[in-house]
Amino acid sequence: MEKQFAHIEIKPINKRPDDWTNAKAWPGTGLYRPADDNGWLVLVTAGSVDILYRGLPEDTIVNSHSGATDGINETLLLKAIAAASRAEVLK
Repeated sequence: MEKQFAHIEIKPINKRPDDWTNAKAWPGTGLYRPADDNGWLVLVTAGSVDILYRGLPEDTIVNSHSGATDGINETLLLKAIAAASRAEVLK
C-alpha cells in the first residue's frame, strides 16, 4: 500500500494544564502536543480530552508548516478558465 499523508494542525504548548482532563482548562479545541510530555498528542473537543498517543513512534514525522499556500495569480487563473472554456473534454 502506498504511503498516505495528511496535513493536520498540531498546536504546540509548553505545558499541559494542571487540570488536563478538563476540556475547559485547555486553550481551546484542537490537537495539542505539550512540550513537557514525551510525545503525547492530546485531542481536545468541546466536552472531552482524549490522549491519542503516549509516546509517538520514533519514525513519526512532524513538520512545521505556516498553513499559507503560494496560491496562483489572477493571470494564471484567467488563462486556466479560458483554456477550460475552449476544451471539449476536461481531464
